[in-house]
Amino acid sequence: MSKLKTVILDKTGTITAGAPVVQQVISCEGYEQEEVIRLAAVAEKNSSHPIADAIIKQAEDWKIEIPVRDENAQVDTVSGGASIPKRAFRRYDC
Repeated sequence: MSKLKTVILDKTGTITAGAPVVQQVISCEGYEQEEVIRLAAVAEKNSSHPIADAIIKQAEDWKIEIPVRDENAQVDTVSGGASIPKRAFRRYDC
C-alpha cells in the first residue's frame, strides 16, 4: 500500500453504506430551505438515484408536499460529459 499512487472507485456503495442523506440546505436569494427542497424533490421525484432518494426523504421528513411535475414541460437538460459555458452559472453568496 505504501507504493499506491491511484485508487479508482465506482459509484455510491463502494466505500459507503450507499445511503446518502441531506445534512444541510443552504438557501439564498430569498428562498426558504423548504422551498429549495420542494423544488429539488419535484426535479428528482422520478429518479432512482440514491441522491434523489435522499432529497425525497428530506421533503417527506419535513412534511413538504411534492407537486406533480408536468411531464409535458419543455426543459433543457444536461447529461454526463456535456460542456456548459461558464456564463451559464450565477454565483450566489449566501
